[in-house]
Parts: sequence; C-alpha cells; structure tokens
Amino acid sequence: TVTITARSGCDLLKEGYAFITVERGAVGSVEVSPGVAAVPVGDLVPLNATVKDSEGNPLSGHTVTWWSSAPGVVEVSDTGMLWGVSGGWAWIAATCDGVTGWALAGVPTQGEFVVQAFPGYEVELFGLNNVGQIVGEADYAFILDQQS
Repeated sequence: TVTITARSGCDLLKEGYAFITVERGAVGSVEVSPGVAAVPVGDLVPLNATVKDSEGNPLSGHTVTWWSSAPGVVEVSDTGMLWGVSGGWAWIAATCDGVTGWALAGVPTQGEFVVQAFPGYEVELFGLNNVGQIVGEADYAFILDQQS
C-alpha cells in the first residue's frame, strides 16, 4: 500500500490523500514442464512450474507447492526436483493459489525402458523387436514392460 499526499495553494493548507494497493494477479493456470519425465532410480530430474494469469501471461511472486502421488516411486522437493526411488509411476502436482498443473513421472527399473511419443504414431523400439502404437486421445505413452 502506498500513500500519496498532494498539497495545493501558497500556504499549503489544502491536502488530499490517495491510498493505492497493488495486488498480485489471479492465477489462471500452472504449467509444469516437462509434462512427462523419465526418472531413473537414484537420479534427479528437475521440473519447472510456470504460473500464468487467465490470459496466459506469466506471473511472478507466487509460491508453488509440489506433491507426488507416489512418494515411494518418485519424491519431489519444494523446488520441483524429482528423485527416482523405485520402479513405477507417479503424478506430480504443482499447486499455486488452488490451481494445479500436472506432470507424469515414470521410473524404469533395470530391463525396462520409457518411450514418449505423440498419438497415432508408431514407436519402434530399436534393438528390442517391439513395436508399440499409441491409440486414443492420450498425449503421451509410456511403455515400461519389455517384451521378449
């Protein structure tokens, strides 16, 4: 809050005051990048959260809280750093002022692999003689089960 004082006249007997409060912009969305992450056991992978207003403009000065749906698989720090604990999947949430953005983290174990691709494209897993195809409306596919 700022107070502005204005005086008028030769003898400065007349004054006026205005109080101005500048508020943070309302959060419209939280974008987490990357939206899909592979986190090998014991490794660290950083995520980034961008807080935006309803028009998509980045906002600063907002605090983001991180959460993992499966901390036994992937832990997440207060700064968005992922740590792979054991094989599996976890949703990672970044929340600011009640608005949440999501990322999906996969932790492959030995003999497993992760593939990221777009819908409708075939994915050839070189050297493994496997072909996977993404169907439906999903943006990404993880293939974690190595077939022989």
